[in-house]
Amino acid sequence: MITARGGGTPASRGEVLRYTTWGGGTPASRGEVLRYNTWGGGTSASQGDVLRCTARGGGTSASQGEVLRCTARGGGTPASQGEVLWCTARGGGTSASQGEVLRCSARGGDTLASQGEVLRCSARGGGTPASQGEVLQCTARGGGTPESQGEVLRCTSWGGGTPASRGEVLRYNTWGGGTSASQGEVLRCTARGGGTSTSQGEVLRCTARGGGTPASQGEVLQCTARGGGTPASQGEVLQCTARGGGTPESQGEVLRCTSWGGGTPASRGEVLRYNTWGGGTSASQGEVLRCTARGGGTSTSQGEVLRCTARGGAPLHPRVRCCGALLGVGHPCIPG
Repeated sequence: MITARGGGTPASRGEVLRYTTWGGGTPASRGEVLRYNTWGGGTSASQGDVLRCTARGGGTSASQGEVLRCTARGGGTPASQGEVLWCTARGGGTSASQGEVLRCSARGGDTLASQGEVLRCSARGGGTPASQGEVLQCTARGGGTPESQGEVLRCTSWGGGTPASRGEVLRYNTWGGGTSASQGEVLRCTARGGGTSTSQGEVLRCTARGGGTPASQGEVLQCTARGGGTPASQGEVLQCTARGGGTPESQGEVLRCTSWGGGTPASRGEVLRYNTWGGGTSASQGEVLRCTARGGGTSTSQGEVLRCTARGGAPLHPRVRCCGALLGVGHPCIPG
C-alpha cells in the first residue's frame, strides 16, 4: 500500500492515494499495479482523476502492463484531459501503452489516445483524442485509438479539430491507428500487428480523404501494409494509393504502391510496383511511375532499383515500356 500526495502521480503532477504495486515498479514503470486510486490533479501522465483502477500483467498507463476495470473522473483520461468511466484493458498495456482496452467510455474532452483496444467509446466536451474536438459514438478494436496502434470504428467528431489536428472529422472509421497526427479525414482504415501510421504495426485497407495522410499532408486511398510497419515506418506496404498532395512524409502522390523486404518508401526496404506523381516520390522531388526496387532500398535510398519510370527530374529505366494512358498521364508497364 503506497500513498503519495503533494506534487505528482506517476509520470505526472497530481495526487495518488491508496494504490498498490508489486513485481518491480509503479505506473510508467515495469511492475504490476492492482487497485490504485488517484485524484487531486491527475492520472498517470495526465491531469485527471482516476478511481478504482486495476492493472495486471506488467504495468499501468504509460507502461506495458494490463489494466482491468478502470474508472476515471474529474477532467482527464490517461495521457489526456477527458473523463474515463468503466474502462477495461487487456493484452499488455493501457493508455499511451501497448495493451488492449475493452468497454471504455470517455467524457470531458478525450478518448484514450493509446495503443489498446477501445470498444464503445464516447467523448464530449471539447476535443478528440489528443486534440480539441468532440468525439461521439466512437468504437475501436484491434489494439488502440487514434495516435496509437489500435482500430477505431464508427467515430464522429466536431467542434474544432480532428485527432492531433485542426479540422473537423465526421463519421470516419479508422483502425490500425490511421487519422491522428494528420489534418485530413480517414475512412475505412484497417491496421493489425501492433502499430498505426508513423508506428511499427501493420495497416490493411486504409482510405483517407480531406487533405492529408498519416503524419503527412496528402491523401491515402486503399493502403495496405504488412511486416512490422506503416508508411513513414519500417514495415511492409502492399497496394497503397495516395492522392491530394503528398506521400507519407513527402510531398508527392503515390498510387498502387507495394513494398516488402523491411521498409516502405523513404525507408530501407524493397519497393515493387509503386506509382507516384503530383510533385515527387517519397522524400524526393520527381515523378516515378511503376518503380521496382530490390536489394535493400527504394528510390532515393541505398538499394537496387529495377524497372523504374520517372518524370520531372528522375531517370527512366530502359526496361520499362509504356502501354497507354492512365488518369491522363503516360502509363508505363512492367514486363510480366
